[in-house]
Amino acid sequence: MSCDTRSSALFKRAEQIKRWEESETNREPPNADSRDRKIKFSAGCVFLAACKAGDKDEILRLLKKNADIDTTDVDGLSALHQACIDDNLDLVEFLVEHGADVNKGDNEGWTPLHATASCGFISIAKYLIENGANVAAVNNDGELPVDVAESDEMEDMLQKQIDDIGTYLLLPTQPPTTVITGFHITNNNMTVLKCILFKRSKPKKIVRI
Repeated sequence: MSCDTRSSALFKRAEQIKRWEESETNREPPNADSRDRKIKFSAGCVFLAACKAGDKDEILRLLKKNADIDTTDVDGLSALHQACIDDNLDLVEFLVEHGADVNKGDNEGWTPLHATASCGFISIAKYLIENGANVAAVNNDGELPVDVAESDEMEDMLQKQIDDIGTYLLLPTQPPTTVITGFHITNNNMTVLKCILFKRSKPKKIVRI
């Protein structure tokens, strides 16, 4: 740790201590009755904890009380993100069946499919794709799930999905030379367009939809 960084950290810690010393909590008498005190966690924390524990009954109970299935932690990770990281296909299926967003990005723009690809969990990746996960989603660093794939098997599977999306579709109301690409279907960015066009021959004419 550099001297500047250490000095900054020490300064911040000193400020924290100062705020504590001036707080009402610190001024309470040491013999104050604490029996009535209760620690309250946010609804989001409670829901994420239930998901982490795999307690489906509790998850359903919380959902009935209008818990947000896509609630996130401080890093922007949803319960679905975490289930993917934990290689918990059963919970992944449960969350998706109850409406979890398969394309929700965390603070770094990583979707559940990005997380799954980076962990190498093929079964979960296939399930996510079958249920609407976007193989053309791009994170904050401009990376597709295939770019962060942990294994050759994962990379090959995701690349095949991209190739299938990039297959040119003839528009029935347009001349045979008029085509669209998977980029226009997914409505993503230039990174995806380049990815598709590098893998396929260029179309004669592109129609944006």
